[in-house]
Amino acid sequence: MKQREVFYRFPNWLQLICLVLIMIGCLLVSTNIATLLAALFFGLDSLNHAAPLLFVQAIAVTGGFLLPSLWFFRMQKAGNPDYPSAKKGFPLKILLLSVLAYFLLCPFISALQEWNMSWSFPEKWQNIEEFFRNKSLQAELLSQKMLLTDSWGLFICGILVVGLGAGVCEEFFFRGCLQNIFRSWFKNAHIAVWVCAAVFSLFHGDLFGFLPRLFLGALLGYLYLWSGSIWLPVIVHTLNNTVLATVYFLNHNGYIALSPDTLEHSPHWLIVLPCLLLCTGICFLLARGE
Repeated sequence: MKQREVFYRFPNWLQLICLVLIMIGCLLVSTNIATLLAALFFGLDSLNHAAPLLFVQAIAVTGGFLLPSLWFFRMQKAGNPDYPSAKKGFPLKILLLSVLAYFLLCPFISALQEWNMSWSFPEKWQNIEEFFRNKSLQAELLSQKMLLTDSWGLFICGILVVGLGAGVCEEFFFRGCLQNIFRSWFKNAHIAVWVCAAVFSLFHGDLFGFLPRLFLGALLGYLYLWSGSIWLPVIVHTLNNTVLATVYFLNHNGYIALSPDTLEHSPHWLIVLPCLLLCTGICFLLARGE
């Protein structure tokens, strides 16, 4: 009997362990291979420049997230021919409402970002706080190295890698794989959405960006739940990353005054509250399939 004819019958915890182990292995292998190739083709000091970093990121995200997801989908097809709902479409109205909900949620996410960044640990845990703040700074510096460029060609490559690549690969893994496992495990779609969103946020390793990623992940999870199509969260995730990458590039080259730091600054509650209420109303419409 073929492995995929029995894998979908495995307990959820065993499926999760198999998927995570394969993901970790693929991520380590793909990242190391990409780093070696970057050093070979671009030079030993290449990882301080945009092009090699985007090259490594493209291979790492594809090998670490997309390949394990495709393997998992194949294993599940014996029980569900369209397991991640990759063949199901959705009306244009649903897409427009989802994009609007995302933009309306952005002021609330910015407020969460500013509050999250203000967290402080007790004095006896200062070493832990310093560790996580350094991790946040390293992630920010890495993003800047990849996206702060004067070249339109590298900017387009950045959009393809950081926007589309991460949007597809991460959504296939977190929503297409993990959220479905959690939903089957907990027998509750809402718990599955929020647990998956927490895992999604924690995986980025940025404790001081945990809350904004948690709520963004929850929105993506609910879009997948309500539409039944993996492509809706893929589009919104890609849009989110593309907007940030575009702001980085345009601000760096002096085309706009708006900066990523401005986006992270909490707007006034008179903006946050109405936007959040409107976003909630749109989410009710999406949940009802309207």
